[in-house]
Amino acid sequence: MNTHTRWTGIGLAALRGSTELLMVIPLLLVTGVYLFPENVSLWLWLITLPVCYAVGFAVNQLLNIGKMFAMLAMVICLGAIAAYIVSGSTYAIFITLPIAAVCMYRGARMVTIPWSMMFPVTLYAVGLVIYFISSVVLQFVPSFEPYLSIVTGFGLLALAITFLMTNQTMMKQETLSGSKEPVLAAGILLQNRVLIVLVLVIVVLIVFIRKLQAALLWLRDQIIAWLQQLFSQSNEPPPVNNEVAPPPSMNLGETPPPAAWLQWLEKALMIIVGAALIVGVLVLLYVAAKKLPPLIKRLVQWLMLRLGQRGMQQQDTGYEDDVESLMDWKSLNNSLTGNIKQWLQGQFHPKGKWAAMDNRERARYLYREWLLKHTKEGYKLQKHLTPEEISHDIQRWGKRQSSTSSGPIVVVYEQARYSDKALQDADIEAMKKIVETK
Repeated sequence: MNTHTRWTGIGLAALRGSTELLMVIPLLLVTGVYLFPENVSLWLWLITLPVCYAVGFAVNQLLNIGKMFAMLAMVICLGAIAAYIVSGSTYAIFITLPIAAVCMYRGARMVTIPWSMMFPVTLYAVGLVIYFISSVVLQFVPSFEPYLSIVTGFGLLALAITFLMTNQTMMKQETLSGSKEPVLAAGILLQNRVLIVLVLVIVVLIVFIRKLQAALLWLRDQIIAWLQQLFSQSNEPPPVNNEVAPPPSMNLGETPPPAAWLQWLEKALMIIVGAALIVGVLVLLYVAAKKLPPLIKRLVQWLMLRLGQRGMQQQDTGYEDDVESLMDWKSLNNSLTGNIKQWLQGQFHPKGKWAAMDNRERARYLYREWLLKHTKEGYKLQKHLTPEEISHDIQRWGKRQSSTSSGPIVVVYEQARYSDKALQDADIEAMKKIVETK
């Protein structure tokens, strides 16, 4: 292993360790704030934890420790050194030592175990639950108020990473092809990433809606006050009066309403400011629509590459299942309308339904009838398989010959489902003959 590869692995271990720590930041902050003495730096401790992952990875990569006792001895010794650097000889070492040792151990295990197995998707959900409970409970703790904004910021980052990683994992599960490694199209991945980013933007706007509203109201008040002060100033210098003014009377009475022109000016100013904000938002959305997708694509590719998710770097090849996106609204709409259309068509006579179909719809209809025929005979449909793999599975189940049983069925169906070529009537007749054969 060359030096560049070794350093890359160490950096990935630190980055993956930071992702794991991100999911439990509220617990770490509570531990440091309420259990550490004043002379122990909370932020220094948090910074050293990803370093512990990197150190554990580097040591195990160098020594290749295989026995568990040797591994535990190594992580305890190195964890004690890291804990002493952070907490010195204070009682906090009894807190920092086990946490540092756990980080060292997980970093060392990354040498031999894939990180996707060490940190599955379910743990991201656990992290979000931790953030939710912490945000509800800690807002009633006055001493933790300075750290609430930090928890909110890290919570949004944890939500973004959870969306990205969960979406990646779910799409891989939907595109499984037997025992083969799932292939994800880069275009589909980019589409999902853009939709996830838009959802996160909406979440951020909802979270900070009150602060944005307060900022806009403050800006409006400042502009109105400035204009009132500007128009109320007189061009004549104030008269010089050397007499001592009498003390003001405490009975001021009711304040007279502002002049009518000031009221009209305030309304006009509010309309102008509102229109300017709307135009500004539209311009920003237009610029974002042009500039954001390429930037998001590069950012997501870099992040996925760093986290070990290299499947998105592949080309648009391989089998793509019907479920391509967790958040593809267009596909969801097409699926719903297709189901409704299929239900409505099923209410009519089969002959009329067949005559209303084109060859592409007939091929897909015959493929479904072919599957239904075998399931009625006892075949258990494997939904995660591709049409070709289902055909082979049916052949193994029924001991049929490929050239006489399902060859035209699969070929014509895949042409109807995944290509734009026009289907011939002879192909449909061949499919129909196979389906009607008893």
